Amino acid sequence: MLSLLCTLGACAGHERSSNEQAVTNGTIATGDPAVIALVDANDQVGCTATVIGSHTAITAAHCFVSRPPRSLRVYFGTQLGDGGTFIAVSDARSHPDFDFSVLSNDIAMLTLRDESPAAPVALDMRTLDSSLVGTDFRVVGFGTTTGTTGDAGTKREGIARMSDVAGLEFT
Repeated sequence: MLSLLCTLGACAGHERSSNEQAVTNGTIATGDPAVIALVDANDQVGCTATVIGSHTAITAAHCFVSRPPRSLRVYFGTQLGDGGTFIAVSDARSHPDFDFSVLSNDIAMLTLRDESPAAPVALDMRTLDSSLVGTDFRVVGFGTTTGTTGDAGTKREGIARMSDVAGLEFT
């Protein structure tokens, strides 16, 4: 299941890692500057985030399980190594009811040490209900092209279709 954040341009929901949540059949996305990659000290992409304030981004809480926030950076650009911008993460806060065992309330806010070079994306506060089942929506992220490839690190976009709605989450 993915969180409603997919409609904001970044699937920041229930992706366990960039290798498990693919932008299947996606194409390279050169726009969407507020969609950023969360990378470790070895420039390995762990998650996608979306800038929602000058020093704030939103992502999944599971991105910080076993990863201290200050050990991570965010990357602004289309592909790691293409001359984009890195900014250190100074803090991250998970939803107080986040449960990793079932990935419920899988949302977190991160604070960027420096001001974002990208304009923030406005949060979409539409009601999530069953009337959206069958709706196509655009996803953008730094995941892999399939669940088994090691090609994370390039921003891709694709189209997904909503098949189920349950509470605050959808599939």
